[in-house]
Amino acid sequence: MAKDVNEENELMRSIEVDEHIIKKNKTLSLYALILGFSLFLIIGLSVLLAITLKQVKLDMISRKTTEQIIMNMHKDIEKINRRTYAINDISRIALHWNPYWDEWTLNQVAQMIYDVGELRYGIPYEEFAILITLESRWKIKAKSPLLAKGLCQIMWGTAKWACGDLKTIDFEGDDTLYNPLKNVRLGLYIYKTFREKFEYVYPWYIVAYAGGEDKVYPMFLNKSKIEGEYKQYHMDWLKIKIEVEKVLGRTIDIQ
Repeated sequence: MAKDVNEENELMRSIEVDEHIIKKNKTLSLYALILGFSLFLIIGLSVLLAITLKQVKLDMISRKTTEQIIMNMHKDIEKINRRTYAINDISRIALHWNPYWDEWTLNQVAQMIYDVGELRYGIPYEEFAILITLESRWKIKAKSPLLAKGLCQIMWGTAKWACGDLKTIDFEGDDTLYNPLKNVRLGLYIYKTFREKFEYVYPWYIVAYAGGEDKVYPMFLNKSKIEGEYKQYHMDWLKIKIEVEKVLGRTIDIQ
């Protein structure tokens, strides 16, 4: 009888231990499930956050790219407008002093003054238009008593030097100087060279175009005043500037 009681007690204890283990396992399983779900949730949220941040970054890049594209478009439009205005202004100035230009040639000359002069060499097109007006009044066959010829009034020796530097124009005497496109191309190069030589100091590079580098440069180095024929040339240039401003209906700022 006592033996049966002991066996029953052992059985009860065994059952209690098994129930405890089962409960413990259930608890552990629940914890594991909660932990797994939590990890899944954290990973999911991390992925979602990463995607969101990437999208925000892409949106920012896209916005910046769009803004840059719009800015570039505005700049391109401004350049196109500036070029159109320049060609129109140059044509008006030329026709005011010489109404016998043919449209195609004048358009080509105006484009060269802007595309090569302003865009490549940094010469304001208004400034160079004033120079041609003073030098030749836009007459293709203009010739000075000193035998300077064409729109920009270029001497043979100066033209040979400029052709040698440019290497894009063969010097053929008067045929080169009386060709309006070649003459203007040479004139732009010569004027650009003087602007650089005289460190863009107004009006030295202007009077140098009239008097020649060898004569004017020593005065520039010595910080002398512009006197004599060079002073007169500058005064004439200023008078022409006023006339050109009347043609365009606005002031021209020359630095």
